[in-house]
Amino acid sequence: MLNNTAELGGGFYSAADKAQLSNTTVSGNRARQSGGGVFLGGYRDSYRFDVSNSTIAFNQAEAGVGGNIHNEVGRMRLTGSIVSDAGSGENCQGEMTSLGHNLDSDRSCEMDTVTDLMGVSPLLAVLADNGGPTLTHALSADSPAVNRLVVDICPDVDQRFHYRKAENGNCDIGAFETGSERADSGTLTFSAARYSAAESDGTATLLVQRLGGSQGQVSVAYSDLLIGSAAARYDYEEVNADILYWADGDATDRSVEIVLRDDNAQEGLESAVFALFAQTGGATLNALSRTELVVIDDETQYGNFSFSSRTYEVTEDDGFVTVSVERLNGSYGAVSVGYETSDGGAEADADYTPVQGRLTFADGETAASFNVPILPDDIQEADEDIVITLVEPSEAVALGSISSAKIIIAGNDNAVEGGDTSGG
Repeated sequence: MLNNTAELGGGFYSAADKAQLSNTTVSGNRARQSGGGVFLGGYRDSYRFDVSNSTIAFNQAEAGVGGNIHNEVGRMRLTGSIVSDAGSGENCQGEMTSLGHNLDSDRSCEMDTVTDLMGVSPLLAVLADNGGPTLTHALSADSPAVNRLVVDICPDVDQRFHYRKAENGNCDIGAFETGSERADSGTLTFSAARYSAAESDGTATLLVQRLGGSQGQVSVAYSDLLIGSAAARYDYEEVNADILYWADGDATDRSVEIVLRDDNAQEGLESAVFALFAQTGGATLNALSRTELVVIDDETQYGNFSFSSRTYEVTEDDGFVTVSVERLNGSYGAVSVGYETSDGGAEADADYTPVQGRLTFADGETAASFNVPILPDDIQEADEDIVITLVEPSEAVALGSISSAKIIIAGNDNAVEGGDTSGG
């Protein structure tokens, strides 16, 4: 909150039941009347404004009332904060309640706990880019505010998202931590770009991970973008914006449960899109800040994939073998399945050319095939086999009873396994 102008509360004006200012620099603001930095006013004594680990300095009130803070009504509570160098008038006007470990450069805030520093300068540097997304006042190395907070009451990070909890066990008063480095707060991300679940499952679970660091408390909001083909309140319960939290040092996965609604309508595949946003604590997002949930309709028969035989026979002279894949027990919609080869007794690139790919079945289509090239040679060999496997079927389709089969390459030149192949 920098370099703003207002009648009351140049930096921050509050007339609310509760307000909070944390890890924030309020500097260079101007009020034409009072509360150059912060003003708390209104009509109720129950209003509360909490200031923690913040630096409120170099603000001015033209009327000379509360150059940095004016509490007109309510309760102003401060902890671990610097109030210093008002541009006009005194630092504070009105009653201030100290929760400890504050610094007031001119004693006008009248904070009286044994941990408060009164009538001393915090030795603030000029407002500058000291790293992080916003400007801050650095502390000089010999500032009395340095290392005044014990670790138990230190926030995890400062305003710049630099890690405060140093090895010496103490941290600094105010919004800036000397000698600190950017916290390894991590990246918040869905675990997959796509999830799938059947209507009859009842719920679908989306996992959110914290990767690459766990320093500091972080959070992220998530919500339904309402742009998929699935309808909120009809295909699944509506997901309003909610927030996931991680404490300092915590990197365990968080689960987002989506409640699915089963119906009797034949709808095919439907999807909903969810997003992460509004991350805090210095955490970042990556490309997986969005994910798609595919809901599989129980009433629609998509079928399953199976090889047409457990074995296929071929000779070297045939040059290739055709492998047939069947779609059984349903044929609704366009679906696909992957296939791949691997060595059995036969060796890739010596006895056959390895292949992999996908077969696509149109709506109503029930059969497809692919070829595996066979490589001839002049070596006397016994029978050899190639393993063929179906993999990664579309979400709506399962693998059938024959998802793995063998191609038998018949031995040539009347060779007998283990016999004499010297020819003499």
